[in-house]
Amino acid sequence: MTGGRTILHYGELTYAVVADGWHNPQLGSSLMETYRKICLAWIEVMQLLGIRVEYSRGKASQRQDRSSYATPCFAAASTYELTVNGKKVLGSAQRRTKGCFIQQGSLPRVNTGWSITSYLKAQGQNRKELHSWDERGVNLETLTSRRWSLTELKDYVRKGFERHFGIIMIEEGLTQPELKTALQLEKEKYSRSDWNYLRLNGDYNHRPMESGNKFDAAEVVNSWSV
Repeated sequence: MTGGRTILHYGELTYAVVADGWHNPQLGSSLMETYRKICLAWIEVMQLLGIRVEYSRGKASQRQDRSSYATPCFAAASTYELTVNGKKVLGSAQRRTKGCFIQQGSLPRVNTGWSITSYLKAQGQNRKELHSWDERGVNLETLTSRRWSLTELKDYVRKGFERHFGIIMIEEGLTQPELKTALQLEKEKYSRSDWNYLRLNGDYNHRPMESGNKFDAAEVVNSWSV
């Protein structure tokens, strides 16, 4: 949806911000301005968690060619992505279209012991480089020496965004049309092997993820409005 590089979605907190992309001074009217404003809100969240972060001043992630998709998201930090001692702790991607934008991202919570490189076809990469991909990111458990539940983290995210933007966030569930669409997508797309294991070059990745990680649309019910 937003482009970006590869992420192993497990043991993480995912977030998404969706809003008017033109008439919203709090969130900016351009890609980089919105990145910066949301980045500052995340810095507030990290401060509440007791983590001192910096934001990257590297190059912004633009639309990439297909070969770059095999590189893990956390192998490098783009502009306004958060790092701790040079290691990426929050990855984000944004898309703007039809006067609106969505910015979504991933905050690794726990040290799962899994390597994303085990699920990628990284042709031409030597073992040393593959191992270095895993060393360029960091998770909250490693940084704070404790495990954070999703419930705890969601509360810190809400408080951080409220404090930074000076707003009150109201927690809501999905509307019935949204839930219907989510269930339809789960059935027709995201639970199908021909979608989940399809690679950009037309080949299939036949190494399945461990069982027990099936997406359940009925559980995606937490959202906030302002």
